[in-house]
Amino acid sequence: MDNKFTIGDAVSISGHNELKYGHILKNPDKGFITVEAFNDYGTGIKTKIKCKRDELTLIPPVHLSGEDLKHLIRYEVSFSDLIKSETPFLNYVLDGDYNTTLEDLKTAVINLREKNANFEDYSHDWFENIYYDKSLTDALHIPPYEYNDDGFGKYRKEILPVREDIVKRDVFEMIGEFTEDYEMLCDDNFQKKFPFDEILRKITYFTEDKDKPLNEKRFTEGDMRKFISFYKENEFKNLDDEHKAFYRKTVDELCLKNDETALRIKAYSCYGGNDIYPCNWNISKDCLVKLFNKTGDEFAANSLGYIYYYGRCNGGKPQYEEAYKYFSYGAFNGIYESKYKIGDMFAKGYGVPKMPEAAFRLYYEVYIDNLKYFSQGDFMCKFADAALRLGKGCESGITPYYMESDYFYCLQADYAIRKRLNFDCFGDGAVYDGIQKALNESKENFHKFSKPQKAVRYTDWKVLCTPVSTYGRSAKAVIKKLTNGNVQITISATKSDYEFDARKNMILFTVPEADYCNLLKKITFKMVNVKKCEILNGKASFIYDNVDWDYKKGQHVFKCNGEEVARITADNLIWKAPKEDTKKTVKLRFAGVQFTKNGKEYDYLCDDKSIREGDTVIVEGIDGETKVKVCKIFEREEIKSEIPESFYKSVIRKC
Repeated sequence: MDNKFTIGDAVSISGHNELKYGHILKNPDKGFITVEAFNDYGTGIKTKIKCKRDELTLIPPVHLSGEDLKHLIRYEVSFSDLIKSETPFLNYVLDGDYNTTLEDLKTAVINLREKNANFEDYSHDWFENIYYDKSLTDALHIPPYEYNDDGFGKYRKEILPVREDIVKRDVFEMIGEFTEDYEMLCDDNFQKKFPFDEILRKITYFTEDKDKPLNEKRFTEGDMRKFISFYKENEFKNLDDEHKAFYRKTVDELCLKNDETALRIKAYSCYGGNDIYPCNWNISKDCLVKLFNKTGDEFAANSLGYIYYYGRCNGGKPQYEEAYKYFSYGAFNGIYESKYKIGDMFAKGYGVPKMPEAAFRLYYEVYIDNLKYFSQGDFMCKFADAALRLGKGCESGITPYYMESDYFYCLQADYAIRKRLNFDCFGDGAVYDGIQKALNESKENFHKFSKPQKAVRYTDWKVLCTPVSTYGRSAKAVIKKLTNGNVQITISATKSDYEFDARKNMILFTVPEADYCNLLKKITFKMVNVKKCEILNGKASFIYDNVDWDYKKGQHVFKCNGEEVARITADNLIWKAPKEDTKKTVKLRFAGVQFTKNGKEYDYLCDDKSIREGDTVIVEGIDGETKVKVCKIFEREEIKSEIPESFYKSVIRKC
């Protein structure tokens, strides 16, 4: 190495336009020294160049002591002034360290305000240097902001700033997030928008209250909001009693301030009840109304629609006018639940004129949209709900544009709800029960006219457009010749360029004749007595988006973008159902009960064979243990592996 330089030395550079400074990276090679070069500020151009020795001038290092670091972190001196250079990252050596305290951060925030610092002062001459230069960060003992999402470990319980290191971490996080707000580049905005008061309040609260018990400590609204937002509803049971009480106290305090986050949490906690709040429909309604009036939140409108539709706050007597108002707002803003609930009102004439055709249009819009989501793996979508309503078409009196059998839609609803049960969505127990009743009834009615089949013949080849109707795009067909003049055709949905997940390429295939519904990647048919099979590209596969019938020639014509791609003459298609796994099926005994006279019937698992129709039993209701009358006892076969163990509620005991 040249005796003037060593690897890592900071140098100034001449003769290279905007590149002014750099670090030595590599030994001389053919008379040139390799340098990592920067522009004046070290934030723009950065590249690797080769320089001649006489183009480089050594920048001697400045030594920084622990006391220097203390003045720096307190913003009592800028970094460039401290090391007397506009390129501080190039020429300093640390001779000591300093353990940053909350008092230092408090002083820094006060100095930033009193010195009327602008964004340039704050960012480039203070925070970016101390927080993004690892050697300085370590020397100042700045705590890293680390996530530890391993169940309910140390980090989760300490989301509240109850220790000095947590407060320091949070303060640096607030400062760091602020640097990403590019509106602050305007000097006038910095002093207006920097969270001076919130940081100072956070430090003051901790310092003055650190020896108090949790329920007496003060926290900033930001900390309170962060705490209540951190836990999901199904995690509340993992909090100890002290944290549950504090969580409730925090939510209540923020609700008094009309805080959006707190109103939403309390509204949906009381909407059915959880480990923090018991069910209270009136409190839920009040919070939702405040939330809706403040934000116009469409989900709040949808929930209010449900409360009024079922008369939750009116002794069970529906308030359809209010329900329609809120459901209309939700539907207009894209909430599928609101849309199909308005459909329910039109189907039954609840608070509106009875208009079955309008109901069907609403149901079918939700069905088509969610069919695509469901087929692409979104099992929490509203496909099951829409399919159920189409499956109860005869009951509702709806008149479809083209009518699949009720059983067709009920099979899809059953398949979809089983996929959704594991996500533990609110109200899915009632949805599942409704689907099972509709499924059993429609199955019985369907098989009165069409006996169960294992091999199903199709004369309408539009079934080959199933991938197209599912996705709204083209399908792929692969042809394979069989014996006896038969041909096998395997169809699948084409894949978009942006879809890398194979699950997003599935087809929901439903065959009522075989009691079959499943998501498949490919569907295989046998074409019987094939007289002609002509593929225009000369290959064994082709892409199509429609199948037409040529009446003159008696041929099925496959087209893509209006252009013919294949012609096939055959009698019909045959699809064979796969063998069933009967080991999965288990027979369960249920009691259908009513909470109110002539009210809705709910199904509870009932293993006690002494309980009969007409008995009074104790079950777990919304408001705890409740006496109810058994309307009927029945058995139902279930696919055990698809039902979560915690799904079924059971009869507690016989009265």
